[in-house]
Amino acid sequence: MLKRLLCPNVRCVETTRQAIPTELTEAEMAAGYERLNLEGKVVVITGSSAGIGANTALLMASRGAKLTIHGRREDKLKEMADKIEAVNGHRPFMVLGSVEDPAVRAELINGTVAHFGRLDALCSNAGWMKVGTLDHTTVEELRTMLELHIVAPFELCKLAVPELIKQKGSIVMTSSVASVCGWPWLTAYSAAKAGMDNMVRSLAGELAPKGVRVNTVNPGAVDTELLRDDPATKEMLKDPNNPPVTPMGRALRPEEVSEVIAFLVSDAASMVTGATYVVDGAKTAICT
Repeated sequence: MLKRLLCPNVRCVETTRQAIPTELTEAEMAAGYERLNLEGKVVVITGSSAGIGANTALLMASRGAKLTIHGRREDKLKEMADKIEAVNGHRPFMVLGSVEDPAVRAELINGTVAHFGRLDALCSNAGWMKVGTLDHTTVEELRTMLELHIVAPFELCKLAVPELIKQKGSIVMTSSVASVCGWPWLTAYSAAKAGMDNMVRSLAGELAPKGVRVNTVNPGAVDTELLRDDPATKEMLKDPNNPPVTPMGRALRPEEVSEVIAFLVSDAASMVTGATYVVDGAKTAICT
């Protein structure tokens, strides 16, 4: 019977009788860290002037990535560009506007390739959440959720994939736990995010033979401006022990989501594709 020994910083050699641990060499440990490095990679991050996107941009910059950042407010975009340049010395390429605009989507991909000469990863992060029951959600608001969370990422992928194939790159979409289970007051948003998740699974299967990986990160309640500025959700964040937040007793911090996104873009996730990474402090695990 095979035995397995699991312990930190140890590689296990399995035999039919026992598992013989051997210590990892410094070179092997360094190689592991190196696979998390993003040095030389060019990454597009939509919705990167605030919240999860901003934290992801700063984290990736600290790991050596060259970035295209995007947002709807010019002042915040320039402020973020200054921060990124201070981190790694590279001025990011900036795209202003809404991803609902096809011209903005084209500039995000085509402009990036023209500016940097390549594209290694697309992080489709831009979005907002329509909160409202059926009788307080219009058909037009539903269309907006679908445009923002399905149509825009779909076209970004169409534009990006030819370049990503060249680099054996990756796509990461920021989805939501609202796609995993039903939320009575998030019908339009939940429908859009569920569509995003299945789109990613389909794309993962289609693009795997071409060496392109596609995944989603599905956060729970994250303490960002998106929630703090929405009258329907800001009260929830005032009480960190409020059960709707997470069983771990607080909302997520943006950087806790960004770490997962950065991992999925890195070479350390070289065989991870078609995956849904739920980051929600066990909220959906216990179905409350």
